[in-house]
Amino acid sequence: MHWALSASELSNPHSADEGLVRRLSFDLQRLAKRTGQIYYFLIDGMEELEATEVFAATLLAILPLEYSSFRLLVSGEAQWFRLRPNQNELWPTSL
Repeated sequence: MHWALSASELSNPHSADEGLVRRLSFDLQRLAKRTGQIYYFLIDGMEELEATEVFAATLLAILPLEYSSFRLLVSGEAQWFRLRPNQNELWPTSL
């Protein structure tokens, strides 16, 4: 997101926290609406994280997925996803 907004890398990518990701997400969403662009995110290897459910919940809370100019492609183990109750959408679940 930082690259799309400023054409530069973060000086310290390890310092990125939830607040920074929220701000970048908001700024990129605003840019996307203004320019009509769609941004695609590929998230690979989530099943390798120790706190997969925590990361997924945080990611879903941060990124505006409804009525958004963002598209997500998540790869990983199929059993990691389940259908949300009473809805036809996928939701992460523990392995």
